[in-house]
Amino acid sequence: MKIISFREKAMLLCMLVLIFFFISIFVRLGAKQILIKRLHWDNAITHTIFFDNKILQRIEENAKHRKVDVNWKEEYPFDDAEDVTIWQKGKAFEAKIRTIEDGKIGKWCTEHLVLYRWFVEAGREVEQKIGWNVINPAMQVAKMQDGYLTFVENNKNQDERIAAVNEFADFVKSQNAEFLYIQSPGKTNPWGDSEMKGIDYSNENADRLLEGLKAKGISVYDLRQDLYEHVGSAGWHQAFFRTDHHWKPDTALWAAGRIVEKLANDYGVDVNREHFSLNDYYDDKYEKSFLGSQGKKLTLVNTELDDFDIYYPKFKTNVYIRSVISIIIGLVLSIIFGICYHTKRLGKIMKFISGKTQYRRIWRDVIDLDNGSNLKIYVKDDNYYVYGHFRNVEEHEDDPYIAVFGYGKFDKVTNKLLEYEPNHMDDDIKNDRNIYMIRMSNVDHIEIA
Repeated sequence: MKIISFREKAMLLCMLVLIFFFISIFVRLGAKQILIKRLHWDNAITHTIFFDNKILQRIEENAKHRKVDVNWKEEYPFDDAEDVTIWQKGKAFEAKIRTIEDGKIGKWCTEHLVLYRWFVEAGREVEQKIGWNVINPAMQVAKMQDGYLTFVENNKNQDERIAAVNEFADFVKSQNAEFLYIQSPGKTNPWGDSEMKGIDYSNENADRLLEGLKAKGISVYDLRQDLYEHVGSAGWHQAFFRTDHHWKPDTALWAAGRIVEKLANDYGVDVNREHFSLNDYYDDKYEKSFLGSQGKKLTLVNTELDDFDIYYPKFKTNVYIRSVISIIIGLVLSIIFGICYHTKRLGKIMKFISGKTQYRRIWRDVIDLDNGSNLKIYVKDDNYYVYGHFRNVEEHEDDPYIAVFGYGKFDKVTNKLLEYEPNHMDDDIKNDRNIYMIRMSNVDHIEIA
């Protein structure tokens, strides 16, 4: 009998664990794409498969409403005759593969892996215990002295980016438009954060990019300088989330105001300069409720949750929030109003309240709505006119109907009643069952008899 050594047992165990995780990737991917997205399952089976990730359990019923179908070729008809080299096609195919790899395969092998968060937090805790301060190149996230997290960027050659921006600027100018490149501030302070020197080269890369663009004659606006003058070194990090690379909402509002001023003053762009003050908004603060992309990489072992502010305008806007309750209430009220509108009682109610019926619009100045008026309706492209007692005007989009009763059809030349057409001239004035209706677009003119 062969004795299995401890080393072999450990290797066998590791192999089984790897096989388990490998199989779990396909099981979870298939469950998400088939059971949840297509079959809309939300039961014990899907809850068990995604027991560690409630986000993956969600059924995105309204996903189709967030997707906007745009025919890009029709909206932006660039010249299809432009020569595309094999090298360009290869680069485009490579970019597409990389997008699929990062967006689909990469996530299911990392973020969506079974117990991924647990393993990551355990790893960060071990790193903290042993004092491991080396920045993992795969994460590219560093923790600064004040606890704020930031992405680190390698020292990169900017020639390709300069050429790409210059090409785009030439295209914009060929469309008789002006081009301005705006450099947004990053989380690392260019005039501070000395501990990031030699680690994060984002500002050095930005400086070389701006110098190269200026050398090409391209207008640039370095928003980093304005932010430094606005908050200084002490408030630089506070302009961003602690655990994310994005600006806070109040910083974004300030930046929008600065850009608007730049466009108005230097380019004569007519832009509304109102409402760039926080005083024009209500602040709804959610304390310790947000963990950004940088925080997710280092986990809560190494950082803490951010506060999140949502600003609501105090002024009127054309933005609205659609809710199910408001839709239902609106639908019910529309049905009730529609029923009331098409009943004869509404006319009496409106007349009692305002002395007017629902048909008193352009007709109220020419027709006796109380006692009735007789009309001569001359029909286009016909040899007769209709003489009858006015009943009502029924609105229908931009082409309303006009209706008369107790009517007859008369020859336009002789003014004699047409014997071969229906005649309801002798109908009782209270009997309006026989009605003649015609679109206003088919009427030549109307005379009041």
